[in-house]
Amino acid sequence: MDAGGSGRWVAVAVRAELLLTTCLFFCSSSFPDFIRPDPSLAATHRAKHSAANSQRCTIIPGDVATGVPTIIYLPLLRNDSFSKSFCPRENALTKGGYCSTFNFNYTKEQVMELSGLTHANIKDSLPQIVQCIKGITDAKLALHKAAVAAAAVAPAAAASSSPASSSPQ
Repeated sequence: MDAGGSGRWVAVAVRAELLLTTCLFFCSSSFPDFIRPDPSLAATHRAKHSAANSQRCTIIPGDVATGVPTIIYLPLLRNDSFSKSFCPRENALTKGGYCSTFNFNYTKEQVMELSGLTHANIKDSLPQIVQCIKGITDAKLALHKAAVAAAAVAPAAAASSSPASSSPQ
């Protein structure tokens, strides 16, 4: 296999490992009901799902130290600042609506309408998104500084603990 091909496989393997790490994180005690829901908590799940789908922007925090990614979820919601008549949910529920999950064919106008709505929703959520990304970069910078400081201390500690060389008499 050529170098370009093997590079692609490495990238796929890295992404797969990140996805696995994310799934394991959400299966941990922090989010025990994320992947394996408890049927007795059905009402709670519906409320969480409904809340996430009614907000323009939902941020599920990750963990910089372990490499678990942060998820920024922007559902397709009606946005009156974009269009007072277009609602993707109503369109999806309409027979033959192009916003249906199972539609894979779009006209240029439909693509423009959906991408325009997405652009408007991102624009409205930009302060939250920027704050989230800034928090992640600040956390990564702090982690990096701590690692650099620890690396600088380690050689100094090793040098001070080694026996002093004695000069011959």
